[in-house]
Amino acid sequence: RLFNSTQIFSKHIAVSDRERESNPAGIRDMYEHQIMKGFKELARNCEATFWSTGASAVTTGSVSVAPSMLGFRGFGIVTNSSASGGVTTADIVALSETLFTGGAEPDSLWFAPASKRQFVNHCVASATNAGNIRNIAATDQRLVANIDVFETPYNQLYAIITDRFIPCSTSSAIGAYYIGDRSMAKVGVFRPPQHKPMGKSGDHTRGLVLMEVTLVLDHPSSWAAMTG
Repeated sequence: RLFNSTQIFSKHIAVSDRERESNPAGIRDMYEHQIMKGFKELARNCEATFWSTGASAVTTGSVSVAPSMLGFRGFGIVTNSSASGGVTTADIVALSETLFTGGAEPDSLWFAPASKRQFVNHCVASATNAGNIRNIAATDQRLVANIDVFETPYNQLYAIITDRFIPCSTSSAIGAYYIGDRSMAKVGVFRPPQHKPMGKSGDHTRGLVLMEVTLVLDHPSSWAAMTG
């Protein structure tokens, strides 16, 4: 059975009394507005950590080092390197074959924005694939430069999902994308998102928003990554 550490995501909020009294257009209370933004920041940081290329977790905290969780890559999931250095259907099929042989049932293909663009361009521009792409909705007078579903030779039907936090600019993750079974990955919540008021401090109102969660992956063979 796989284990992972929980990680605390937090954001300190401090809003001056002057700012709260100024009544800016469209914002009823600046302190409440900053709390809302803080929760969004926690969600963003958590999502980015899931896709981190870090290989190990800090299991015990200290005064200076907080516990941290593993992302997908830290679980030792199936990985492969692209022969072309980019995104090709041949590489996707090869990685899908590895998952199929291992007994996995993947249902989704996850791209960084740049990788999704490479994938669409490859499918549309490739002489091999161009005949299989219908990207013109003539009755709507619309050109569709997108692919939402991909089916492999192994009857694996993938929903294509783009995530802005998948890294694709480091030497270990150029052109990176993931294939996985979404039912095998979950967010484990130890402490749900919460706001802790910290009271007045001089001319400011202070607070803290935090949550403590981890990534739960039932089996490392249910996900795979192409590392570029």
